[in-house]
Amino acid sequence: MFGHFERPGRGRTDRGQIGRRRRPRAFTLVELLTVVGIVAILVSMLLPMLANARACAKVAVCATHLRAIGQGWMMYLPANNETFPPAWKNMHWFYGGNGVQQWNHPTWTLAHRPLNPYVALALREEMHAEVFRCPADREIRGLEGRTSPTLGVSTYEYFGNSYMMNYMLLQRFDAEAGRWLNGAVRLADVEIPHGRMVLAGDCQWYYSTLEAPYDANFHNRRDRMNLIFLDGHVSYVQIVRGAWATPDYSFWPWEVEYGLEESSEEQ
Repeated sequence: MFGHFERPGRGRTDRGQIGRRRRPRAFTLVELLTVVGIVAILVSMLLPMLANARACAKVAVCATHLRAIGQGWMMYLPANNETFPPAWKNMHWFYGGNGVQQWNHPTWTLAHRPLNPYVALALREEMHAEVFRCPADREIRGLEGRTSPTLGVSTYEYFGNSYMMNYMLLQRFDAEAGRWLNGAVRLADVEIPHGRMVLAGDCQWYYSTLEAPYDANFHNRRDRMNLIFLDGHVSYVQIVRGAWATPDYSFWPWEVEYGLEESSEEQ
């Protein structure tokens, strides 16, 4: 009489209906495309920033390498009568670096790199000289149809060194006679303030001062490069094309003979 009793509509479960209610709502195609578009915009904004940060990091590492090279010169000079090595067998390239390079012309290649022992004891073997490699190093590109001076390989691979020394400090010059002289340059011969006198740097300085049709702008800024000065400081310098001396830098060690102040004012 009082058997099991269920009121209609209560206590019964429609499992299929509940299952449908719990199923998460999927993205529509429009929503998915919107999200993809937003992500693409964010990535396009971030990539240039990341590339710029990477380039700035390479400039900083390059400057650190040049400071180490400058410290090496500060130890080399007192140990060698305050005199730079003589200009022979392309000393401006082979003053330091890796002794194993692709350019091995016996007449013009210096076998021993004199600065290496003063930069690091490990460089006596001259096999691992990463401090002489710019992190942005690449081949020197020929412009206006000219062949690459490094024949398609990086400057470091070709010369064993990314940083060309200022060769004006490797050979004396007679201003009155207008000719180069035999004999090394002494530190006392340098008349330019050491904070303005260029010691070495990214090799683009050579092509910029000569206005030569070659591209060694490792840091992707035309005629702007890291330079180490004779007082040991490093600066990211904008070179004036064709100018060997300005109020900011000088490649000539002798200021009085060349009237560099006058030429700088004209520029």
